[in-house]
Parts: sequence; C-alpha cells; structure tokens
Amino acid sequence: MNTIARTIAHRLAAGATGRIDEEYIRYGLEVFLGAFFQISIILLLAWPLGIFRQTLAIVCAAALYRRFAGGAHCGAYYRCTIMGWFSFLGLSYICRFIDLTYYPYYFSITLLSCFLVIYLKAPVDTEEKPVSNPRHRSQLRIKSFLIVTAFLLLSLLAKANGLDLLAVGFLLGLLWQTFTMTPWGALYMHLWDRLLGGFTNQYVGKEGV
Repeated sequence: MNTIARTIAHRLAAGATGRIDEEYIRYGLEVFLGAFFQISIILLLAWPLGIFRQTLAIVCAAALYRRFAGGAHCGAYYRCTIMGWFSFLGLSYICRFIDLTYYPYYFSITLLSCFLVIYLKAPVDTEEKPVSNPRHRSQLRIKSFLIVTAFLLLSLLAKANGLDLLAVGFLLGLLWQTFTMTPWGALYMHLWDRLLGGFTNQYVGKEGV
C-alpha cells in the first residue's frame, strides 16, 4: 500500500499547478487504500458465510468511529488485516446468538461505554501521528460523539423495522471500536502482534523470504 500511495501521490504532486504537500497526500492515500482493502476482504469473506449484513453494520460503525476516535493497532499492516478478518467475522457470527429480548440493556451499555471512553480517551493517537493540538483533539472528540450518536440512532431505527442483525451489528461495531481505545484493546493488539510476528519468523523467515 505504501508503494502504491507513494506513486499516486508523486504523480499528483508532479501534475499539480500549485505547490502541494506530497507526503501529506501519500499518508492520506495510504490510510484510505489500506482501509478500503481491509474492509473489502472482510465483506468478501462474509458473503459466502451468510453473515454479510451484520458484518457490514459492524465494519461501518467501527471504521467511521475509529476515523475520529483513533485506537490501538498492530505493528504491521498485514497483522492488522488478519486481526480484522478474525475479529470482525467472529463478532458477526456472534450476532446470530444474541437474545434481542435484552436489546434495551445492550443499547444502554453501548451508549454509556462509548461516551465514557470518548470523554476520557479520545482521540487515541499514535507515536507516528500524534494529535498534539488541543483544538484539533477537541474537534475529534466532538466528532466521535456525533458518530456514535448517529449509529445509536441507526441501531434504534433498524430495531424498530425488524432488522435485528443490523441493530445488534451497529452496537457491536461501536463496542469493538471502544474496546480498542482501552488498555485491554491495546493488549489484544499486542497479542496479535506477537502471535503473527512469531508465525512469520518461524515459517516465513526473518528475511521475509
């Protein structure tokens, strides 16, 4: 993804009439292309498994929420991709077994958890891309609140129209993203890093061949 994004950014910068920040464009393209690829693969895997609708709901809620709130991630792109496959498809499968009788409790827990973690943690930045400007941090926090509120309303609307899998999917997507903003979420990502890193060293080799 880095190579593709760098190539596109260089061509855009070379063809621009004014001065533009090539590195800024490269980073934005890399994030977009990476997310698009990850989401596409997850949805393609969900389709034959019969869990497409709830997967779509979970991924949309988590991805848009993460865009502003940030969160823990794995140390390598391929590890994030594999972790996403297992995590999102696992959550989608769980949707089938959730008792909707207790939906009001699920909704309340999601609302309280998301709002509390956003207030205390958001945005959760990285060492590579820290968010140090107080005004920018405040804007991202407000946008995180708005995104969560929008998906909570979508969940209520889906439930009212009998779309139970979508209703629960939106809630699980929000809860999952909130989890990645906590120390437990960071530990979960770290475990995937160690697991996949160890697998790569053992079966692929330290030189990547």
